[in-house]
This record gives sequence, C-alpha cells and structure tokens, in this order.
Amino acid sequence: PPLPPLPTPDDHLVRSLPLLNPDDFRTRHYAGHIPASTDPDDKKLFYWLFEPSGGTEEDRKNAPLLIWLNGGPGCSSMDGLFLEHGPFRLRPTDDGKGWKMGINPQSWHRSPAWVLYVDQPVGTGLAFTRKKKYCQNDLEVNRDFHLFLTNFLTAYGDFFLRGVDGDDMGRRTLNRPLYFSGESHAGHYIPSMMDYILAKNDEEHPPRVIIPLAGAAIGNGWVDPYHQYAAAQVTYGMGLIDLSQKVAYDARELQCQKQMDGGNLDARVCFELLDAIVAASAGSSSRVKVSSYDATKWERKGGARMFPPGHKDVENYLGDWGHAAAKAGHPGGVPDLKVDTAEVLRAIHATEAQDAGQRYQECTDPPFWRRRPPRR
Repeated sequence: PPLPPLPTPDDHLVRSLPLLNPDDFRTRHYAGHIPASTDPDDKKLFYWLFEPSGGTEEDRKNAPLLIWLNGGPGCSSMDGLFLEHGPFRLRPTDDGKGWKMGINPQSWHRSPAWVLYVDQPVGTGLAFTRKKKYCQNDLEVNRDFHLFLTNFLTAYGDFFLRGVDGDDMGRRTLNRPLYFSGESHAGHYIPSMMDYILAKNDEEHPPRVIIPLAGAAIGNGWVDPYHQYAAAQVTYGMGLIDLSQKVAYDARELQCQKQMDGGNLDARVCFELLDAIVAASAGSSSRVKVSSYDATKWERKGGARMFPPGHKDVENYLGDWGHAAAKAGHPGGVPDLKVDTAEVLRAIHATEAQDAGQRYQECTDPPFWRRRPPRR
C-alpha cells in the first residue's frame, strides 16, 4: 500500500507533561498516533516510546527495542506504563494536598532498552477507528499491528532501521534486536503476531520493512483458554470451595470446553465460570470474596474493582472520568485527582482519539473475538 503521511520523531516528542516536574525525568520520550490501515484517516494505534537510560554508552547504543502489550482483548498498555514497569506513577504529593507524577526507578527503559507501549487493537485505550471497524479475529489484529509497526519503524527509521545488504529495492531492516513482551491476552496476541510478521518477511515480495524478531517474554499469559478456564481444581486445593462445589464447577467446565470445541469463544458458561467460583469463595453469606487477580487477597462484594491499584487514577488522567479518591482505593484525606485531560492529550499528541470519540478507559468492550475454527 502507499505510504501514509507519517509524523517525525520531533513531531511526537513529549516536551512537557502535566504533573511531571521536568527535572525529575530527563529521558526523551515520544507519543502519538500512527496509522494502522491503508485508510490513514480511519484506524490509528496509540504508542508511547521511551529512549534507553542507564547502563554504559555502548549498552544504550545497542539497546534492543522492546514492545509491551497488555491484554483483554481491549485493555490498554498504559497499565504497563503507569502501574507496572513503566517510568511514571501518579501519586499524592508529600503534603497530601494534590497530585504529582512520581518516577519508577526500576522502569524497564533503564535496562537499558527502547520500550514501546502500544494501545491495540483499535477501540483499546487511545487507539481508535473513526469508521467503527473493530477487529473481531486474529487476522484483523495482525494486519493492523503489522501495518502500524511498519509505519512506526519507518517514522523512526533513523533510530531503528538500516539498509538490507545486497538489496537494490530500497527495503530496510532493523539495526537492533526486537522483542515482544506482554501479559494476559497478550499470551495469545504475541505468538500470533510474531507468526504473522515472520510470514510477511518470507513472502516472495517482502514488505518495505523486513522485521526480524529476537524473542518474546510473556507473563501470566492467556495462552490456552480451553484449560485455563478450568479453575475449580486449584480453587478447591486452596480451600476456597468445598468438594460439592468443585463437582458442580467441574461439570460447568466441561460445558465450557464443549462450546470451545464447537468454535464458540463467546459462550456465557465460560465467561460466568470464574465469576461464579470467585463469588462462592468465602461462602454465600460472606461480605467478601477472593480477588480474581490474586487468590491471596480479599475484596468486598459489590465494591468497585480496585485491582490493579491505581487504574482509576490513570483513567482520570487520560480520560477525565472524575473517579473520587476514596472510590479509587485511596485512604481518607487523599484529594481527588483533577487534571486538565485536554492538556494531557495535547502533550502526548493524542487529541485525535478524543476527536474520534475514543475516551480512555483501562479496558473496553469493542475489540472482541466471537468465533474461531474448531479446536480439533
């Protein structure tokens, strides 16, 4: 396809950021939207790129490019940036009267590495489609991401690309290793995306950018729903349900697996299975339940989800949702996080998402998978 209009690194350089003291963070970083379809006005993915820091000058010169993807499908990689291993942390000020942008000294860009956080597929975080062409299967996700990555590498060619040895067609390839990393549904995204990229590299007429892959790291990956939905055995082993409950949930797990054998990934019995086990974990009369994210922690039944801690603060910062501090899990006396979200979006060159009606949330529903070919 023809090359869409692409930004330059200078266009997307983040020069300031609300709540961030520039003296606290001197690493250059870039953010904005990159086209993910041949119609450059429709689909765009949002990215945030951090230059390598730490290590020796030689380490930084040869630092790999590391892509981070959160899961869902439909959960923003801003979780990784603000809540897990990225450089920024939204925190109350020391005097307790306001908010500031704290710095994570263990941020992955200090490995050193170029770290690229991407909101994908469209409909996730700040990634948007004006024509509501949401992805509903792996092939659509892979096509969009491959085009985004090709466009991203082209836009940042001075950082990441070199000419292909012996090639007279102007094709380019990476000048450093590229790794994928992610969690949860990224355990499905990443192998599928890598397979697609390698296949594109091997085509008779390869793309304008050839993308060799060095490896991947997946944590807590949603790799095999057929078996991973089966939670009754481990829950029983932890003493959270009794034997009669285990027998009942085992039967529902078989129903779920039968639906997936038929190619149905949208089966209610599967989606409700873990919720039912969690709800039963402390007994029907209890006011608490085990956390679906951490089986060693308890949550109040009927309360707002507090995990991961801080996700409602990020929603306030990027989406202007107005979550009260108490409902975001903060102790009494912590003020509500109030910021000019329009100013934030301008700072990270993400106002197109707002214009397209894409309001940031940690996880959203539009990107989802209904069916796939039968398992066997």
